[in-house]
Parts: sequence; structure tokens; C-alpha cells
Amino acid sequence: MKRKTIKSERKALSFTILYFLLFSFACTSTSNAVITAVPSSIVTYTPSLTHTPTPTETAQPSATFTPTLTPTPLVAGLGQVIFSESFEDTDFPFSICGKARTESGVLVVERGPEDPSPCGMFSGGIYGVQAIQPDMVAVVLFKTNSDFNIGVNVGLPTDEYHRFSFGITQGIATWDMAKGQNVTTWRTHATRVDSWYYFSIQRSANGHVDAKLWERANPKNVTEFHANLGSEWGTLPFFFVADFKDVPFLMDEYQVLK
Repeated sequence: MKRKTIKSERKALSFTILYFLLFSFACTSTSNAVITAVPSSIVTYTPSLTHTPTPTETAQPSATFTPTLTPTPLVAGLGQVIFSESFEDTDFPFSICGKARTESGVLVVERGPEDPSPCGMFSGGIYGVQAIQPDMVAVVLFKTNSDFNIGVNVGLPTDEYHRFSFGITQGIATWDMAKGQNVTTWRTHATRVDSWYYFSIQRSANGHVDAKLWERANPKNVTEFHANLGSEWGTLPFFFVADFKDVPFLMDEYQVLK
């Protein structure tokens, strides 16, 4: 009986040890399952924070998109720019007689050697479609290598035709005023061919006209006109005009200032 009791006790002790080991293993597995579950909830939450945009992404626009409200005057001292055309494309307020294209911000009017002159006695012409009001200044930077006229006109081809311009014909330079069929001229000195020139013109409400033409590379090479041409010159809607004997004729920039 004693030997059987010992065996029974040993058997019970073995079951106790085995149960304890199984219980410990079960506890350890459960503990590991809890630990791995906690980081998984953090990982799925953290990425949502990385998609929140920073204020600088929407509140700080690039400086290249800042609009220029007032263009820089082509010539200093003539007033504030109210219209500016830099000829970056073919959308500009001029009617062209001849073939026109833009090249690096320059309007080029030309024609092929086989093409007939499209503008009567001239090979090309540029005619503004926006009126230059009294007390406004129109200024343009241009270049040509032939006879030309540049100024303002209105009323063509009626008897109400008025035109004031600077022109060169066979090397003779004049300021010209036309009223209908009557033309009055004032002799002045000629420009140099194939050189960039500024031309500006302004007329007051009482008909006083101030015009000036000077070479960009040599501003001292200048000719000016100042006179009152009559009351009608202060009330008519004048438009820019330039026509020329040979092509090409180049315009780099055109502005109206007040």
C-alpha cells in the first residue's frame, strides 16, 4: 500500500507540474498577442497625420505669379502707363497692311520680294485701332531702313482727314500736318537708317501738339515739334499710324501714358 501511495503522489505531482507549464505557456502567448496588437493600432493612425498640408503650401503663392498692376514706362517722365503692348504674341491693337509676325517681343512687318506693295505707294503700314485721347502720350520704339512716316491720323479717306506725322522721303525729313488735301510741312534733320528710335506725341484739348523723335543709342540726336494746330486737333479721336516704303519695319514696344 505504501508503494502504491508513493506512485500515486508522484503521478499527481507530475500532472501538477504539467498543468503549471501549460498554464505558463498559455499566459505567455496571450501576453504576446496583446503587445503586438497595440502597435498595429498606432501604425494605421499615424499615416493620416502625414497628409495634413502645411500652411505654406497654400498660403504662400510663388512670386512669379504676382501680377504687375502698372507697367514700367518705356520712357521716364512721360506719365503713368495706362496701356502697354510688348508684342509677345499676335494679339495687339493694330491693323497691319503687309505680312506681320512677332519675333522675340518685336513686331516685324515684311513681305516677300515677289509680293506687290499692298498699301498703294507704301510696302507696309501699321494702323492703331484704339484712339489716343487728348492729354495722353503715345510712345513707340521702332526701327526701319527706308522712307517712312510715323504719327497720328483720323478720317481717311474723307475730307475730314487729319494727320500729323514725322516723315522721311528720299533723305529729306519733315514734320507734316495734313487737313483734307492740304499739307503743311516743317523741315527738320533726318534720322539714321537701321537704328532704333523713340517717337512720342501728345496733343492737348485746345489743339497744342508736342512731338519728339530721338535715337535710343544717342539721345542727343533728337528732333522736336511744338505748336498749336487748331481747336479741332484737341477734339478729334486720333489713332497711331506708321507706313513705310520698304520692309521690314520693326516695333519693339508701344505705350499710352497719362
